[in-house]
Amino acid sequence: MRHALLTALFAGCGVAPAEGFDAELSPVVRAPEPVQPMQPVEPLPVEPAPTGLPCDVHAALQAACAGCHVGATRIPPFSTRDDLVSLGAKVGQRLSSTTAPMPPPGAFRPLTSGERALIDAWVSSGMPAGRCGALR
Repeated sequence: MRHALLTALFAGCGVAPAEGFDAELSPVVRAPEPVQPMQPVEPLPVEPAPTGLPCDVHAALQAACAGCHVGATRIPPFSTRDDLVSLGAKVGQRLSSTTAPMPPPGAFRPLTSGERALIDAWVSSGMPAGRCGALR
């Protein structure tokens, strides 16, 4: 009776009973395939000329400043931490200026208050180095 019931059940599903069961109607257990050893993974490429900018500062500058300040003809040009360090305190002064703020009103993408605070804190702490790539 059990065999007939299982045969009918499998037939309704379009599966022959011999495909999943042995002669005693118990589940067929197959040995697992051998596990292949993992191949070494190549590390992600590191940008060849890191700027030394902290990544959070890099992200804010890239989003709001790079469009106007990256490139040799931009005034002042900057794309690396060294460029910003050479500007020194002017960076922080322009960020908080009410008469000549950066980015200026109407800029393509102004800094958020959080980004402004982040850059200000970075400048106030001496512009410590980080590990992200150049602004583009």
